[in-house]
Amino acid sequence: MALRCEQGDGPTCSPWDGGTQKTGTEAGRNPGEQPARTAWGPGGEEQDFNTKRKKKVAEIYQALNSDPTDVAALRRMAISEGGLLTDEIRQKVWPKLLNVNTSDPSPAPGKDLRQVSKDYQQVLLDVRRSLRRFPPGRCCLLASHKPVISLKEHMSTLTIDTEEIANVQGSEVQWDVTQWLLLCRCLRSPGQHAGQYMEHYKTLSSQCMPDEQREGLQEELIDIILLILERNPQLHYYQGYHDIVVTFLLVVGEKLATSLVEKLSTHHLRDFMDSTMDNTKHILNYLMPIIDQVNPELHDFMQSAEVGTIFALSWLITWFGHVLSDFKHVVRLYDFFLACHPLMPIYFAAVIVLYREQEVLDCDCDMASVHHLLSQIPQDLPYETLISRAGDLFVQFPPSELTREAAAQQQAERTAASTFKDFELASAQQRPDMVLRQRFRGLLRPEARTKDVLTKPRTNRFVKLAVMGLTVALGAAALAVVKSALEWAPKFQLQLFP
Repeated sequence: MALRCEQGDGPTCSPWDGGTQKTGTEAGRNPGEQPARTAWGPGGEEQDFNTKRKKKVAEIYQALNSDPTDVAALRRMAISEGGLLTDEIRQKVWPKLLNVNTSDPSPAPGKDLRQVSKDYQQVLLDVRRSLRRFPPGRCCLLASHKPVISLKEHMSTLTIDTEEIANVQGSEVQWDVTQWLLLCRCLRSPGQHAGQYMEHYKTLSSQCMPDEQREGLQEELIDIILLILERNPQLHYYQGYHDIVVTFLLVVGEKLATSLVEKLSTHHLRDFMDSTMDNTKHILNYLMPIIDQVNPELHDFMQSAEVGTIFALSWLITWFGHVLSDFKHVVRLYDFFLACHPLMPIYFAAVIVLYREQEVLDCDCDMASVHHLLSQIPQDLPYETLISRAGDLFVQFPPSELTREAAAQQQAERTAASTFKDFELASAQQRPDMVLRQRFRGLLRPEARTKDVLTKPRTNRFVKLAVMGLTVALGAAALAVVKSALEWAPKFQLQLFP
């Protein structure tokens, strides 16, 4: 069974998606701005996109202002087409998805941590290499950015081997090498060619924000990482962690990013931050069983090629932040992953492989060829389609059914999956930000505080309403989120990970 886009469902078919077709949904647009109308949907019928967008924004704010906060609705909005739409909304919703109280002041990072942290030198090296993660025109709380250029296109008129710069978007090392290559060509080429090389070098360099701004953000990035590690000595830094932290930094700013990433690190990312990679490898072990359930032919081909799953490692541990060049695609996936079960990124990885079935089968059946192909993620994927299908696969083949195939024999007491039930139930009892601010300032009446203490948690009501709303409003992808708290979590007491 091939997992391919149906007719008319390509990389640019959705106005919410970040493809080449421009619509009014580009990341960073304010809720009140007027996006372009576009034809989309079943039968190509004309849809009033502006109305749909405004309706979604209204539903998000209604859920935020409910008491308790309607986290189930926020998860539906984050999963559904287009995600959370803007960074302004993400600043309000991401804390609710992670059960973080924005009224609680987060501790200020201290520069002295650099003197005592055993991870400082490695963090510094990784952050210095993260040039591509700071796109132009983007600082904290900023709008969308221009996607990374295709150097092959820009170099097509020059006398240079374009294979030297192939797939530059997929690797920071290639990115650095490409800039160096262009400078060398410029210095060694006379006259007209030197000017051409310098022009293309400037074009490439313009993909990054100004040095002063970037360096300031890199300093903040280092401080956030070191503070989280210092406050949580059970966590171990891994290369790629900074790719996740920088995404939060660019969307919500330093203070809130510290609180959000700390919560994320002790829950969704917990398995990646062990002293060994055992749990990370066990999560990767779910990839092939998922592919086997959907497309046995593709699974058998990959097994014959002995490609393994290491090609997906950077996808998983950075939530695809390291391998996607367009920031709006990164934050769209973060909307999805934050609203879902901690194992959803491995399902999304499987969907990407399944989507590229024909490319894989056309490869030579050897490890080097298949690994090279899969290591390079196309930048024009139909993200909304893949998100929907990843949710469908989670419902069809939940982790509990794949446990044996993934060779999961070890107890899962420390895994993110095993603690997801408690995490979800706690999220359901959050108060609106307005109430939290009043409480923080001491403005709540004593009787109101007493009522808060005596009120019985409404877990059952939340569960019923959430499931009803999910069933009516969305489909399998959103249903997977709340069903995780109701059905999958108890099963995670089984032996999920070896």
